[in-house]
Amino acid sequence: MAKCLENGLDLRQDLEYQIMTDFIISNTDRHMNNFGIIRDSKTLKWLKMAPIFDSGNSMFYDSMSIPSGNELLKIRVNSFANKETKLLSYVQNRGLVDTSKLPSGDWLYNLLQKDELIKEETNERLVRAYLQKIKYLEDFQNGADLASYNYVKSMNLFT
Repeated sequence: MAKCLENGLDLRQDLEYQIMTDFIISNTDRHMNNFGIIRDSKTLKWLKMAPIFDSGNSMFYDSMSIPSGNELLKIRVNSFANKETKLLSYVQNRGLVDTSKLPSGDWLYNLLQKDELIKEETNERLVRAYLQKIKYLEDFQNGADLASYNYVKSMNLFT
């Protein structure tokens, strides 16, 4: 990050955007060596951070089961914090991600259906988790502390 500042890039908003999009797709591998920079191909000037970079460890790629309910708020990550909800606590500009522009659940389901090796039930669970994560992010954008017991309790997630 110091190298970015040396090259004139203040990445705070880019990082906050990435934290929130990683939350939506449950990307668990956003360590300090896992960021990309877009450069001018002619001058090599550093322009900005790559908006979504190396998100292959997402959407429960290595999980035998897909979490739901309050389990979606307990996802551990390999990053500068150990949980997604802790990463969100670093975000100051909660409005950076416009959730109305995100792909719909139907779009995601149709995309997932193209992989014949994945069961329909798995695709349905992935879509439900994705839509729930968007709902959680919208609550976060409206001021909710997703890591708090009171928030989790208010969502009736202890079933």
